[in-house]
Amino acid sequence: MLDIYSKLAFDDPDGGVWKQGYDIIYNQMSVQREKRLEVIVVPHSHNDPGWIRTFEEYYEIHTRNILNNMLSHLQKMDEMRFVYAEISFFERWWTEIDEEKRELVKGLLKSKKLEILTGGWVMPDEANSHYYGVISQLMEGHEWIRNHIGEDYKPKNHWSIDPFGLSPTVSYFMKLSNFSNGVLQRVHYSVKKYLAERKELEFMWRQLWGNRDNSTDFTTHVMPFFSYDIPHTCGPDPKICCQFDFRRTAGSGMDCPWKLPPVVITENNVKERAALLYDQYRKKAQLFKTNVVLVPLGDDFRYDTEFEWNNQYSNYIKLFKYMNEQNEWNVNARFGTVDDYFRLVHERLHEDNDKLPVLSGDFFTYADRNDHYWSGYYTSRPFHKRFDRVLQHYIRTAEILYSFMGIKGFKERNALRLFGLLVEARRWMNLFQHHDGITGTSKDEVMADYGQKFVNIKLLIQLKSLIGFYWHICSHVFFESSLAYYLLFISLLKGTDNPSGAYLFLPDGPAKPLKLKQSFIAVQGIVMQKVLVANDGNMTFTHVVKMPFLSPSIEIQNTFHLDTVQNVELAMRLEAGIGNGDEFFTDLNGYQMVKRRRLKQLPLQAHFFPMPSSAFIEDEMLRMTLLSAQPSGVANLASGMQLNNFLILFFRYSFRLVFEVPSRNVPVNTKARVTAYHSAHAYDRMLVYCYLSDYMDNYKLMNTVFSCDDTHLITLRTLAAPTIYDTRSVHIHKPRNSYALVLHRFATDCRFTSKLPETCTATLDVKRLFVKSPSRVAETSLTMLYDYPGDVNNISLEPMEVRTFRLDYT
Repeated sequence: MLDIYSKLAFDDPDGGVWKQGYDIIYNQMSVQREKRLEVIVVPHSHNDPGWIRTFEEYYEIHTRNILNNMLSHLQKMDEMRFVYAEISFFERWWTEIDEEKRELVKGLLKSKKLEILTGGWVMPDEANSHYYGVISQLMEGHEWIRNHIGEDYKPKNHWSIDPFGLSPTVSYFMKLSNFSNGVLQRVHYSVKKYLAERKELEFMWRQLWGNRDNSTDFTTHVMPFFSYDIPHTCGPDPKICCQFDFRRTAGSGMDCPWKLPPVVITENNVKERAALLYDQYRKKAQLFKTNVVLVPLGDDFRYDTEFEWNNQYSNYIKLFKYMNEQNEWNVNARFGTVDDYFRLVHERLHEDNDKLPVLSGDFFTYADRNDHYWSGYYTSRPFHKRFDRVLQHYIRTAEILYSFMGIKGFKERNALRLFGLLVEARRWMNLFQHHDGITGTSKDEVMADYGQKFVNIKLLIQLKSLIGFYWHICSHVFFESSLAYYLLFISLLKGTDNPSGAYLFLPDGPAKPLKLKQSFIAVQGIVMQKVLVANDGNMTFTHVVKMPFLSPSIEIQNTFHLDTVQNVELAMRLEAGIGNGDEFFTDLNGYQMVKRRRLKQLPLQAHFFPMPSSAFIEDEMLRMTLLSAQPSGVANLASGMQLNNFLILFFRYSFRLVFEVPSRNVPVNTKARVTAYHSAHAYDRMLVYCYLSDYMDNYKLMNTVFSCDDTHLITLRTLAAPTIYDTRSVHIHKPRNSYALVLHRFATDCRFTSKLPETCTATLDVKRLFVKSPSRVAETSLTMLYDYPGDVNNISLEPMEVRTFRLDYT
């Protein structure tokens, strides 16, 4: 992707009806000589679990009706199909329907009239989310599917149409979950145009560490046009496509912005209307290699009325029938699912002995038009972003401790209740991974509702201590460094007449120094040196820099409350004598690092990238790394200045939402560390406590430590039995005597001549890893939907690899 970016002009010329593209033409005479045009129209409804309304409000107003209508109409409409993604809503609906209706749902899934896409608890944000949260919500949804739909049904296609930028980390997790294909939407309009011109909107998305190995490749489809709504999915002309959204017919309360409403299809107009729609399908096909076209038919919270189900179905059936009867058009159009579409794509590729191109990298920062770059949400609602990370820490700890208790066979009389609390806490945390949750892009009252759910989680996980630990500190090995950094330059970016929102960042120019009346306090001692800067004006702000004795890092803490200040962007600038030129590096979901490059053809706001946990700049001699305790935005805005390059940590607090100016300003505390390198071996001594021998004997869980220090336990999760739904409000969660062991091995920087991969093979005998051996161990897909055959006695964990094992105890 970095190579593609360097080739693009980002000039945004008017493309005609496809504003950000170009005029699409095709040779009508060659249509009959080509392979038949296959058109798969996919009815769908995108359900946000919180945005303008709360999760519960959306369910009561829309989602219950959508799913009830789905169940009713798919049985009556022989040719109708439907796809759905968000399990958080689906689970709530499941509690309300009886066993007979549940069996009907299973029948629709088995007959492939209904398809579950992705199957996660939510459709997660891919910029601010940490990989633990992404995996957790995916496991939550897939565990529910396995428990309640049954082991015979497994989703296999990914659907990420609304997150504001896309990360390869998520596609890798889908690959590890044994998924086959994925559909994406929110990609920069210039990138879409570049790929469309080359018929490369479908590609194999390969991880950056994949090199020439195709083991991480994931089949990916990018929607070519502006949005996933109906006006932007049938073809390049939205004013025509909107005429085929039959929810908008006269008297429905919805209309088309282009003032050309849909008309009911009759014998008198079907010829003209079908030709108009066919032309759009044929033009869209010119952007892809296989002459197979995917046409999503839906939008946010659609298909919630009988009127829409009946109108869409009856009118499209007439259009399909007429189209397919025209031999000279050489087309076969019908309703279908995403799985139907990809099956045809792969068949065509096989027939033509063709392959999709390979692409690596990510799709940040997203822009949908002009200079509207969606970098504002990297830092919107920093309080909630910080709280999310804190909760993930507590929930992960609770998961591991509860599993530890189960494996050791401790008898806790409240174990069942504690497990129920753990499941509920985990589900609310998973809900916030939604792309309008952790992003901070929901309305004020919705964010307040998320905040209240956070508070409830904290209450749930403040459980009585299961096990009492105490320790003494081991001796440490420290590394001295003479590297110096220059701190600190606080800047203020004021808004314009077209101000930034929760989604966008639209500054009126370069950052300016804060002109504030400040007081300074310096503390110097043997253990710690600390500098505190405080301001008591309209912008209540404190900035603390700590330098613990012999610490390999500098600690930075900023606390601010912009109570009366609106439409400003607050940033922290770090300067170092590092000649990094135009390049710097940021992380993707805390899982991998990716190179960024400053490009002169892009505006300032396009150079801000998500920083879920870290970023660094470096030259041949030095590196400066910023480690953040919460998601933020980061940029390197100065080019080629060896002694004055900037790494800016972006704290966006006051902003305008699309709908309103937030009124619930709360004090925000952000934390970060500045150090030299990401290095587990430099810091593991600081993280490892030496437990006293008697406690080690009593509470020892593992026979041995991991053979490599770069092996990380993502989670040890107690698996849930099917939920018992006594009533709508009473759910009984019971634990199984089985556990998901999820391991990840970090990779060393491939530019260094490290012999660690040669000397440390990360070989594990999973069955003998624990003091109490499980009766059965099986390797599974990431989320445990699939069991893999093979020996688990001698597992080799490769760098960057994630592997999941199910431990069964009887």
